[in-house]
Amino acid sequence: MVDPRVSNSAGTVPGGGGAGLRGAPPRSAAMFQGGSLKVVTTGFRDGYLRSNGVPYSENASLTEHFDRLPPHPNGDVWLIVSSVLEDPQYLNGPLYLSTQFKKEANGAKWNPTPCKTDPPGKPRPK
Repeated sequence: MVDPRVSNSAGTVPGGGGAGLRGAPPRSAAMFQGGSLKVVTTGFRDGYLRSNGVPYSENASLTEHFDRLPPHPNGDVWLIVSSVLEDPQYLNGPLYLSTQFKKEANGAKWNPTPCKTDPPGKPRPK
């Protein structure tokens, strides 16, 4: 089956840059057949990358790729979040970050509950 996201004969996903991001390996369409989402965020307020860390400016740009990998032969499903932060004011070059998440087999480790809200018109206790 041909992946509709393939943009050229090299088999790269749009946004992958063909030869990869500044030396990173290319983002192969075959690698991300489980699903992929690209998010670009701009228009930040000034802030800090970490509470005790480097500042960033309103000129910063954050590009995130959310990639759901196809199921592994043992049944594991992985989500990989890759982020590239660029800020010409405070950073000499892009900051690359990546986090991997493995889907749990069942909900035993996570049990969300709905938010509790007061009925309309009833004052909140103090």
